[in-house]
Amino acid sequence: MAALLPTREDARRWFEACLAAWGRRAVVDTWMRGGAQRVTRRAEGVEELLTGKALAWEMVGQQVGATVQQRESLEIYDARQRISLVYDAGGRLVERVLNDLSPGRLVELAAVARGKDGFAASVALVAGLDDGRHGPGRIHYPVLVPGGVETVWRMGLVGCRRALAGGGLPSAVRFLVADGLEGRALGWGVTREEALAAYAAEVARELPRQRHEEQFANDDYDDDGNLLARGSLEAVQRELGMPELGLSEMGPAAVEDVSQLDVVMEREEEDHGGLPRDVPMDPDVQRFEESKGPQIDPVTGSIDLLGGPIFLRGPRPDAPPVPERRGCVPHVILPLEPSPPQPPARGRWVRTLGEAGRTRHAVRIKDGDGYLLVGADLLGLVNLSTLPQELDVIDATADGAPQHHSPFERYYRYRERLYAWRPATAERPERLADCGTQTGSRYDAGSLNGDDVQAQVRRYRRIPRPASH
Repeated sequence: MAALLPTREDARRWFEACLAAWGRRAVVDTWMRGGAQRVTRRAEGVEELLTGKALAWEMVGQQVGATVQQRESLEIYDARQRISLVYDAGGRLVERVLNDLSPGRLVELAAVARGKDGFAASVALVAGLDDGRHGPGRIHYPVLVPGGVETVWRMGLVGCRRALAGGGLPSAVRFLVADGLEGRALGWGVTREEALAAYAAEVARELPRQRHEEQFANDDYDDDGNLLARGSLEAVQRELGMPELGLSEMGPAAVEDVSQLDVVMEREEEDHGGLPRDVPMDPDVQRFEESKGPQIDPVTGSIDLLGGPIFLRGPRPDAPPVPERRGCVPHVILPLEPSPPQPPARGRWVRTLGEAGRTRHAVRIKDGDGYLLVGADLLGLVNLSTLPQELDVIDATADGAPQHHSPFERYYRYRERLYAWRPATAERPERLADCGTQTGSRYDAGSLNGDDVQAQVRRYRRIPRPASH
């Protein structure tokens, strides 16, 4: 593709040819007065959209010396597989990347592009990519939404994950429907029609809206997850012994560079676990890196105070606010697979959802004041009867290592330890091993990625609120 599209003009012409090949199947969300575009396809033969991007034209601000230079990129997707072609301010191709860690057919593009009439052949290949790799989820997208189709999918997926984790859904449920603005309005049923009708009733009862809720490392929750008092950035700064930062103290040169650029590339969603930024993050992840001090991102114009950026400026969506009418609320429709018919040796089956909305299975076992989640991929490797004792041994070993202590530990209400299967080495046999700890003030099942869970053991513990707090 690099030889076929050596300039920005070539890439733009190829991008437009793909849109023409899809026709009305292509749905385009834009930012910065059309400067950035992300394309999603309708599923074959229906109005509903697939869950992943098909193409994107992105505006990239890159720090070069003391200035920020504008670059543009063509992004080509086959579900999660991606090709990126980056062009500099002069329109020359300066970078190309193939992310082929996920299955897809983009690896065929190089050979097709070199063939006879490579331009038309490569457009035809991309236009004909299979819907199946996008997963089973579908998106009803009646109006353009600030943040685009991706935001709608994320919020709907978060709502469906929370519903499954709550344990109140009958095992016979085969469909979930959740709104794409808050992920709060939920419908479920044995059939698609039943789930849609239940969802419509919830929307009629209370209309979902796009809201932004600021959350902080010092938010105070009770033992049941109810908010007692919202924290604040100022209190976090005082806790960390930091001076309070105003706009004049942020590094005006960096901010001016960004404002002159007029187009700012938002950070990759992977930096946030692929979640919307208003979904709570682990305070351990959001901790202040004292050795660095406050960091100013010259591209986004954000200050990195707690390991998670506070965005002061970003790409402005062109879409207006969603009209407050029932017919304008987008939603996500997810079919669910049934759990295995044979009950596990211990505990009960639970269903989780992967990034593409595929159903993943795990066993949930009561474990003291918490529970264990054992992914289906590990059931032939671990003994469910002795697993708690084996984890105790692993935990005792892990506890012997130096631990990071956060000034916000008094706000923690849960701790979750993660374990993965390690292959054998010359020094030790294959085994279950500790692979990290997550703690926070409120557990949010919206972040529970079933693709990860299927190959993990997760040990959840509640942390009671201190009586003196």
